[in-house]
Amino acid sequence: MSKDAEIEKRISRLEEAVERLSNQKESPIQPWWKRRAALFKNDLAAYDEAMALGRTWRESERESETEPQAA
Repeated sequence: MSKDAEIEKRISRLEEAVERLSNQKESPIQPWWKRRAALFKNDLAAYDEAMALGRTWRESERESETEPQAA
């Protein structure tokens, strides 16, 4: 296959790929919290654990904010 024929074939494949991509329906980007909605829908134990871990982390952050900084 000649170099020109190879280039033409590659360009043709690229044009087809661009056409497919441009015809795809664009999905709107959702906020992170909407992508996480119902993550624990069928697993209450995991939900409870996640909430407890979050609570522990938030409390530790509050404690570190109230502790005096070392000079």
